[in-house]
Amino acid sequence: MKTLLTIIIDDEPNAILSLKTILNEYCDGIEVVETANGALEGIKKVNTHHPDLVFLDVDMPGGNGFDFLEAFPNRDFKVIFTTASSDYALKAIKAKAEDYLLKPVDIDELNTSLGNLRAVLDTKKTFDRNKIALPTQSGYTYVNYQEIIHINNEGNYSTFYLKDKSKHLISKNIGYFADLLDFVPFFRCHQSHIINLDEINELNRTDGTHVIMSNGNRIDVSRGKKDELYKLMG
Repeated sequence: MKTLLTIIIDDEPNAILSLKTILNEYCDGIEVVETANGALEGIKKVNTHHPDLVFLDVDMPGGNGFDFLEAFPNRDFKVIFTTASSDYALKAIKAKAEDYLLKPVDIDELNTSLGNLRAVLDTKKTFDRNKIALPTQSGYTYVNYQEIIHINNEGNYSTFYLKDKSKHLISKNIGYFADLLDFVPFFRCHQSHIINLDEINELNRTDGTHVIMSNGNRIDVSRGKKDELYKLMG
């Protein structure tokens, strides 16, 4: 089971403590890496830690939960709202949240929500373990996983670089493919890059950590990902 790196954003310290305690004691595969007391602080911490999941309150001073989401039009993390009011449930659905939990958060409801989230992620990951379907204007192009060298984010698009030296510009952001390729040898080394670890020719730590791929392209590694990459590369 993949550990989901998680951030809690809520202006009530007691609510943060309560949810963090429940997650630590009753929910498997969750690591709370940070907490934030408002939208602006939450934006900074999400950009720093690149979580898989954010628990998000709605009513907060200095910007509500939906203001926070506007900062991430192509977000690559999942969102579960936790709030004392049911007034925003429809708006949360339109914002493509995974769930909407009322405070005080019920342990069983929380575990059900997390189970549903993992089912979605696992379905995306295991649909075809040999090939990945790349959406095109006319349908899909199917590419063997081992043919992928790296993927670069291009705004709302992703560019696939393949071993046959071809490139494919796909109208999906990199967060979509990060879910599909959430298994070794693929590694998201940066908010804008997914690399195939088997295609690394050089790992350089001296000039800001970066890798040189088998096609000669240089890919930067974010500070938050470099230690994990070092471990994976031995």
